[in-house]
Amino acid sequence: MSQALDNGLSQVRQGEIFGVWHALRNVEEGFGGPPMPELNVNPENLKSWAEANGLNYRVTERVRKVSTPDGPREAIDLQFRARASKSE
Repeated sequence: MSQALDNGLSQVRQGEIFGVWHALRNVEEGFGGPPMPELNVNPENLKSWAEANGLNYRVTERVRKVSTPDGPREAIDLQFRARASKSE
């Protein structure tokens, strides 16, 4: 995840970086998404990355309803939005 964000940041002079992932806690508490913890995102890692890059950011956890044959379930996602503003 950090490498993908680094790549995105290197190409943005000004604007927003936006992403949505399954939250790490979705593995144990939610529905769907990758079953392996290493493929899900820890909100603390997103915050640390944004702070290390001096970005104004917001990490928001979103719980959404998912219809399944066994009835409704909840998926836990993370939404990340950061503003990039680099001088030339």
